[in-house]
Amino acid sequence: MDTQVYRASVAGIIVNQNKEFLLTQLNISKKEEYDFVKGGMDIGENEIETLNREIKEELGKNIDFEIIQRSDVFIIYEWPEDLKKNSGYRGQARVSYWIFYKGGNIKLAKKELKKANWVAEENVKEMLKKGHFPDLILENIWKEWLQIKKQKAHLFN
Repeated sequence: MDTQVYRASVAGIIVNQNKEFLLTQLNISKKEEYDFVKGGMDIGENEIETLNREIKEELGKNIDFEIIQRSDVFIIYEWPEDLKKNSGYRGQARVSYWIFYKGGNIKLAKKELKKANWVAEENVKEMLKKGHFPDLILENIWKEWLQIKKQKAHLFN
């Protein structure tokens, strides 16, 4: 019987005033694989603490942002066999938060990320689809985005 569990993880869906999404690429990712800023929860952390830590670790300490809301989209995914063996986890179970980027100089954690790009909203789904995001997850994220864009119109040009 497989007793491995999923590692708890938190992601930040970061959007700026121009309705561009910040997509990142891990050093271990394939060329076409992009994702949001994310990371595993440390023991004793809550979701917000993890989110704040991951944003600061991956993008730099000078980032100014505001948490808009917790996403209703929950993602569970399996890791490759070698990562399962080395980590002791089957994969990750991820919650996400919508984040408004207010400003600050992005300084990537080079040990973790090879790049980060601001992507226009009309290109986000296609970029994430090229990587590993299933259609249903993308559609649910998009539905939330359309609601947030309407509810928080004052944040976006």
